[in-house]
Amino acid sequence: MSAVSRISRTEVLGGFSGKVDPVPVTLPYRIGMVAVAVAMVLLPLVYVALIGAAIYGLYWHATHGLALFEYGRSRRVQAFLYVSPLLIGVLLVLFMVKPLFARRPRGSDPIVLDEDDEPTLFAFVDRLCAAVGAPTPAEIRVDHQVNASAGFRRGLLSFFGRDLVLTIGMPLVTGLDLRQLGGVLAHEFGHFAQGSGMRLTYVIRAVNLWFARVVFERDRWDEEIARASKKWDVRIGVVLYAARAMIWLTRRILHGLMLVGHAISSFQMRQMEFDADRYEARFAGSGTFAATARALRRLGYAEHHAYQDVSGGWSDSRLIDDIPALIRHRLDAQPEELAAHVEDEIANGKTGALDTHPCDRDRIASAAREEAAAVFRVDAPATVLFQDVEEACARVTEAHLACVLGSEMAGVSRIGVDELVARADEEDERLSMLSRYFFGVLDPGRPLYFPPGDGVATLGDPGTVEGREALLGAAREARQTMEGSAESALAALGEYREADLEVANAARAEALLEAGFSVDAIAFGLDEATVAGAISAGFDARRRRSKAVEASDPYRALAERRIGAALAIARVEDRSARERIDAALDCLRTLQAVDPEVVSLRTQLEPLIAMNEL
Repeated sequence: MSAVSRISRTEVLGGFSGKVDPVPVTLPYRIGMVAVAVAMVLLPLVYVALIGAAIYGLYWHATHGLALFEYGRSRRVQAFLYVSPLLIGVLLVLFMVKPLFARRPRGSDPIVLDEDDEPTLFAFVDRLCAAVGAPTPAEIRVDHQVNASAGFRRGLLSFFGRDLVLTIGMPLVTGLDLRQLGGVLAHEFGHFAQGSGMRLTYVIRAVNLWFARVVFERDRWDEEIARASKKWDVRIGVVLYAARAMIWLTRRILHGLMLVGHAISSFQMRQMEFDADRYEARFAGSGTFAATARALRRLGYAEHHAYQDVSGGWSDSRLIDDIPALIRHRLDAQPEELAAHVEDEIANGKTGALDTHPCDRDRIASAAREEAAAVFRVDAPATVLFQDVEEACARVTEAHLACVLGSEMAGVSRIGVDELVARADEEDERLSMLSRYFFGVLDPGRPLYFPPGDGVATLGDPGTVEGREALLGAAREARQTMEGSAESALAALGEYREADLEVANAARAEALLEAGFSVDAIAFGLDEATVAGAISAGFDARRRRSKAVEASDPYRALAERRIGAALAIARVEDRSARERIDAALDCLRTLQAVDPEVVSLRTQLEPLIAMNEL
C-alpha cells in the first residue's frame, strides 16, 4: 500500500523510546481480587448444590412415595401422584444439568495472521509487549469489530501458561492513527502485565458470561416442552406445565445468583479497567488517551451507520466487500455536529454501581491524572503496520458475512464501498427531496394516492399556453399554501402517529387478555388491564386517529393538486417520460384499490404480533 511506502518498519520501531512504568498492585487490591474470584467460583457451586438437592428429592420420592399405593382405592390416582413428581423431577434435573454442558454458539472462523505476511505488525506487537512488560501473544488474529482483545488462546487449557492470543478489529486499524491503536493494544496487554490479576479476571469474566448464558439462553428443548404442554393430553399437560414452572423457578434462582455475582465483581472489574487505562496513558500519553476515547465513540457511530448501509445493500441482493473501509468512509463523512454530541455524551457520562467499565469521563480524568508523556512517538496511520490492509479487511468481511448469512450469501454479487455509498447517498437524497417537497409532512403509514389527472383536469389543457399557465399557477398556489400550513399539518400528523400506535397497542392488549395473559396497563396505554379496558382504549384511539386524518386531509388535497398539475405538464413537455408517468399512475391506482385491505390486514395481524413477542 502507499501508506507503507511512506514509513519503513525501522521508523515504526524507532518510535519506542523506553518502557512503561509498571502500574503497582497493592496488597488490598490483590486480596480483593482473590476474594471476588473465590466468591464467583462459589456461585456456580451453589447451583451445583441445587442440582444435588433436586436429585436427592427425586430419589426420596422414588423410595418413599411407594407409600401412596397403601392409601385410597383408585390405582390411577395413586399412579398419577407417584409418577408425576418423578417425571417433573427428571425433567427438572435434565434442564438444570443442561446449562453445565451448553456450548457457546459457533462464531466466524478466526482470521489468523502469519508473521511472514505481516512482519511489521508482529515486530510492533513484540516491542509493545516488551515496553508494557506483558507476554508476547502466540497468535494474532483480526476480525470485523470496532474492538481489540487479548486473552487465553485455548481458554482454560492456556490458563497456567503464556499461550495468549491478540485479536485486532480491522476498523481500528483503518480508523485510528498508529499511536492510538498502540494505546488500545497497550490497554489490553496491561491486563496481562499483571499475571495473577489477569487469571483472576479471566475467572470472574468466565463465570459472569456463563451465568448470562444459562439464564437467558433458550434452545429447542425449551421450545418443545412449551409446545407439548399445550397440545398433549391434559393429564400429561399438567405434568409439563409443572415442569415448566420448576424450570422457570430454576432460572429465577440462577438470575438471582447472576445478579449477585455481577454486583460482587463490578467494582473490582472497574479497577482493572482503570489500571489498564494507566498502561495505555503511559504508552501513548495522557492527551492521546482522551483523543482515543473520542475517536472510539465516533467509530461506534460510524459502525452503526455502516451496518445500515450493509443492510440496505443486502435488501438489494448486494453484499459489501469491505466493511472496515465502509466504516472508515462513514467516519470521514460524519457531520461536525457529531463531535459536539460526543463531547456532551462524555461530559454527562456517569458510572453506575453495576457497570463493569467506568464511563469515559471518569476514565479520561484518571488518565489525565497520570500526566504521562508517551513512550511511543510516531505520527502515522495505523495501516502502516499491514502489508496489505485491503486483503485483511476483505477476509474479515467475508468471514463475518459467512457467519451471519451462511448459505444465503451464495451467488449474491459483491459491491464496492464507493458504489454502495453512492447508492445509499442517492436514497438519502431522494428521501431528503421528498421531505423538502412536502415540507416534512410525510409518513409512509399514510401513502399519498392523488387522483391521476382528475384533480387538475378542469384547470386547462396542458398542451396550450393558457392551460399550461393555469396549471403552473395552481401548482404555485398549492405550494405556497402548503408551506404556510405545514406547521399545523405536522401537528396533525403527529397526532395521527400517536393515535395509530395506541390503536395497535390496544389491539395487542385485547388479544393477550382474551388469551388469558396479564398485561401492564401503563405499558399498553390502558386505564385498566381488562378486555373491556382494551376495547375502550382502542375505540378512543381510532376516534382520535380519524380526527387527525380529517385535520390533515386539506393539506393532502393541496399536495395532490400540486403533483397532479406538475405531472400533467410533464406528460406533454417530456414525451420520453410519458410512459414512465403513466406506469407510475397505474401502479398508484392499483395500490389505492388494495389500501383498505392492507390496513385491515395490519389490524388483524396485531394479535399475532403480540403473541410472537411473548
